[in-house]
Formats: sequence, C-alpha cells, structure tokens
Amino acid sequence: VHGGSSSTLKQMWDAIVIGGGVVGCAVFRALSISGYKTLLIERNPHLVGGVSANNTGIACTYEDTDPSSLEFQLLKLGNSINEETYKELGLPYSPTGALYIAYNKTELETLKSLLKQRKEKGDNTSEIVDKEKLSTLSLSKVNPNALGALFIKKEITIEPWMLPISCASHGMDNGGEIKLSCNLKKATFINENKDKKNSSSYWDLETTNGSFKGKVVLNCTGLWVDEVENLIRPSPITIMPRRGDYVVFERFPNGWLPVPIGHCPTPTSRGVYIWQTLHGNIICGPTAESQQSKVNSPPTNESINSLISIARNSVPALLNANVIGSYSGLRPGTQKTDYHIEVLPEKNWVLVGGIRSTGVTGSLGIANYVLKLVETNFSNLKLLNQ
Repeated sequence: VHGGSSSTLKQMWDAIVIGGGVVGCAVFRALSISGYKTLLIERNPHLVGGVSANNTGIACTYEDTDPSSLEFQLLKLGNSINEETYKELGLPYSPTGALYIAYNKTELETLKSLLKQRKEKGDNTSEIVDKEKLSTLSLSKVNPNALGALFIKKEITIEPWMLPISCASHGMDNGGEIKLSCNLKKATFINENKDKKNSSSYWDLETTNGSFKGKVVLNCTGLWVDEVENLIRPSPITIMPRRGDYVVFERFPNGWLPVPIGHCPTPTSRGVYIWQTLHGNIICGPTAESQQSKVNSPPTNESINSLISIARNSVPALLNANVIGSYSGLRPGTQKTDYHIEVLPEKNWVLVGGIRSTGVTGSLGIANYVLKLVETNFSNLKLLNQ
C-alpha cells in the first residue's frame, strides 16, 4: 500500500475515511467499489497498526448478542457475506467451528442454557456434545476432565491481518487512494451554499501530513473515535479501552488442534480461547481487563504465566510445547453495550464507533450498512462512473 499520489492534496474527494483498521478498510473498499471517489487517511505510518493489529482471528457468530442491538443486526449481515467475500478476495480461512468446554455440572448447565438462547435467535446448527463425542471430533487433546461442550459450528478461523489489507488493496484497485502518517489535527466544515443542503458543502481536514478536502467524512478511528468526534462536536460516546493479552506457542502440523477451544462464557466475557492459527501456531487468549490509557503495552509476566497455565490445563499436550512470544491488544469499548453508528446529514459526517471485540466478524456487514447510509443521506455525491 502506497501513500497516495502527488495530486491527492488537490482533489475534492466524494468521501474521506479516517482510520485504517479493519472497519475503516472495509468501509473504504465498499465506497470505492461502489464508484465513490474515496480517500483513506491513517494516523500511523502503516495500516492495521492499532486495534486491528492484535486480535483473535476467529470470525464469531451473532446469536450470543442482544437481538435488539445494531451489533446483532450487522454481525448477522456479516455472517451472511463473510465467507463469500473471503473467497472473492482470495483470503485463507477455515470453517473450524468452536467448542466451549464445561468442566463441571454448573458450566454444563450454563452451556445448555446458552444453546437454548441461541436457538431462539435462529441458530439451528449448534449442539451440546458429550464427553464421548469430543473424541470423535478428533479432540483427544482436550483435558479428559471435560464433561461436554457447546459446539458452535459456524465460527471461522481466518487470517485477521490479511482481511483489512485485502480490503484496502481492493479499494485501491477501484480508484481509491490511501495517505499514511496523517494524524488529524483540525476539521473545518465549509458550506458555500447554505440554501441547498449538501450541494456545495465539504470538509477541510488538516493533518500532520497535508490537508484534504472531502464532501463526506467517515470517522472509523477505533480507540480514537471520541477524540476525532470532539473536533466537530461533543462526542456522544466515550472510549473505555479493554485490554486482552495472548501467548503464542510454537507451530504444529496443520490440523493438530482442528477446532478452537473456549471456556464457558460469562455474562461479561466470552472467555479465553486456545486455537491453532492458519500458520500452525497455537495461541491462548485473550484476557479481559479494563484500563484508562489508550496506549497498548506488552503483557505482564503474571498474565503470560496465567495464560500458559490455562492453555496447558485445557490442552495437556501443550505441556512441553515452547512459548515463542506474547502480545496484547486494546478493544474500543464504550459506556454502551452496542455499536454506535450515526449519520449527521447536515454536517456530511458519519460516526462509526463502539466496535468492540467483533470488528473482524462485523466489518464487512458494517461497511455495507454504512454504504447504504451514504447512499440514502448523500444521494447527490458525484460518482466516478458518472
């Protein structure tokens, strides 16, 4: 991905996407392939350098979210198009499903209750598997004390870094441009013809790497979405970072751990996974801990040792496996428990925020939803194909 052409500064863009994470890149792609003259600006010197750089890489399902929420709606939309889009973009993925293990009767009853709730929300494929059936799923490596598991068959293991990079590349192939090292400093809304809404209005965005003019701006800045929003109005959401730590074990032959293993979910967390990446490594994580700072830092020794213990207890075959690294990531949680996507027609502005831990799964559905908002509210934007 290059930094954009020399004419980037002089152009009037139909749309400017701020933020080069998985959601921003997906929105950039959706707008570009739909004919909008689109620019993506990113504060870092490379794409996917924030929240999207450090995640799990498992595309989850929607049935464990609130059916009345926007997150449920867009995860459901994402689930319907994700696999088809992965194929279109040539992305590696594996429809592994995922197992959530119960180690006592209370956890097993919790999983049965969760299955009932999922069925009420439309899940007709998941099932409870007993102790004996775990071995038939080639999961003899699971701790023998496991009493059973909830098998969610539609979860997909993907390469999470390649998804946003491929979206960015596809957007550029369709006329979009990307400018890096552009930390937004000032946003000025200019309306030259106030009698005709949106007809001559545009944004002048001043960044650390030049100024850019665009008719519509889309704030997809993840952890920084509230600070960017505060440049134009009091932000309706406040980012409350949630930290997740991971440990990485050595590589094993493909299929060594064929299905990701999770613990019994709690009301506040889906718990820790142990899964094999598409590259063969075994990873255990994430933890879940709230923090005030938006600055990420490496996992502590205490966290690393705890995750190693969890992994080896869940999969005893990892007892002698080498730990080769660790990493951590921040999730852009807010004071709410739902996505916050808002269009300001009078300001030619779209806020895409509160995309917590489901950005990889929901990004393509979010992009389609945002595209429709742009088409509906800014129908007079000039398209390249016109």
